Amino acid sequence: MFRISRARAASAALVALLAITACSHDRGDKSVVAYSPAPHVPVPVEVEGIHNAFWLGPELMSGSQPEGEIAFESLAKHGIKTLISVDGAAPDAETAAKHGIRTVHLPIGYDGMTRERQVELVRAAKDLPGPIFVHCHHGKHRGPTAAAIIAMGDDGWTVEEAAAAQVTMGTAAEYAGLYACVAEFTQPTAKELKRADDSFPTRSPVSDMAEAMVHIDERWESLKVAKASEWTEVPGHPDVVPAHEALMVREVFTEWARPEFSAPDDFKQMNADMEKAAADLESAIRAGDTAAANAAFAAGNAACKACHVVYRNTSPVRR
Repeated sequence: MFRISRARAASAALVALLAITACSHDRGDKSVVAYSPAPHVPVPVEVEGIHNAFWLGPELMSGSQPEGEIAFESLAKHGIKTLISVDGAAPDAETAAKHGIRTVHLPIGYDGMTRERQVELVRAAKDLPGPIFVHCHHGKHRGPTAAAIIAMGDDGWTVEEAAAAQVTMGTAAEYAGLYACVAEFTQPTAKELKRADDSFPTRSPVSDMAEAMVHIDERWESLKVAKASEWTEVPGHPDVVPAHEALMVREVFTEWARPEFSAPDDFKQMNADMEKAAADLESAIRAGDTAAANAAFAAGNAACKACHVVYRNTSPVRR
């Protein structure tokens, strides 16, 4: 994983901001400042109804999930023609279409993405009309990573430039899998691009309950091993980073807490209990507080068991 200092990223962003001029593009009913002429540096932009928005060039913007019709109207004024959501929730295709924006749903996880998904993103950027807006939920982790992949695959950014862009756009260092996607990226071959799925769906299937529970169980087993080592490095398991394992567990429950995830009230409460336990566990591990980590792990076990009594081998929720 490339380690780009925040100071270096901030300096790069400052260079880009200083380079912003009155350069603008006629985007229909009004002109808007679109992007900085500074190459291969993300530049923040104000987009109503969007958080953490950045231009990565004249044809690519990254940001958060659009909030309400005003967000799609604002994106249209900035010239956006295609919206690619890498969030678990499908984009609002109906509202987007009212403003002449096509939507595509190519979800990825907080632990990274497959090679196939990387190539699909690059092909989408090459085939679909731009400018393109790429987003996840908050616009800080998955969205910027997907945008960085597109910038490398479609606009010639280097790995170092893309990794620095992740830092500038707020991707937390704890999401090692997202940084690894960028650090290990190689240009898709012509054969890969031709073979990539070009259906560009408005809604893609996401992990169901059973698959998600397998993911949680695997992470929890790693945490059991970490607990035996008092939450430090695990002998013989260099791939197990305790705080990261807890973070990946927490993100599953955070996703399930979102409004578009339908579930009974008792399940929502159990989910909230597990989300808190995982968050407390992550914080305790990072703080080096073994006692607190053990307590949080015990709370997580209790929350899991309570849920299993009611819902194991059933399908209580639907996305």
